[in-house]
Amino acid sequence: MGTLVINRFDKSFGPVGSFAGLFIFLAGLILIFYSYSAIILILLGAFVGFTHSSASIDFGDSKIRLTNNICGIFKFGKWIQVHPEMVISIKSNRQIYRNFSRSNRVLDIKTHKYQVLLCDEKLNPLIPLKYIKDLDDGKKIAKEYATRLNIKTNY
Repeated sequence: MGTLVINRFDKSFGPVGSFAGLFIFLAGLILIFYSYSAIILILLGAFVGFTHSSASIDFGDSKIRLTNNICGIFKFGKWIQVHPEMVISIKSNRQIYRNFSRSNRVLDIKTHKYQVLLCDEKLNPLIPLKYIKDLDDGKKIAKEYATRLNIKTNY
């Protein structure tokens, strides 16, 4: 196994769900001293608050893995061997997280990022490798990853 880089992505339940999960987790930690049934709150809060996805890149063996990290600890994903005909590209990504409250207020959280993607020979996206806020930084990262994995870039 060579150099391993792990790039963390967004929370699975968005920023609002992640905050709510963290709050439930902390409430469970406080209530555990009063009742052992608070373990349910701890497990639920850890699942909602800390579950996220990430990409693991092994430059030594030229393998990439997209993982779902359950509770932030348990990683599930399959390693994919990088072939020379694969390409690294950059794609613009705009997301809006929308939350409705009971008082008819809408909370919108807008994000604009660029994704560095691993694509097959037909430019179909396979795995996101990293999220970048600036396009120039994304081009530098894509070029670095392409050189270290011995594949081409397309942006």
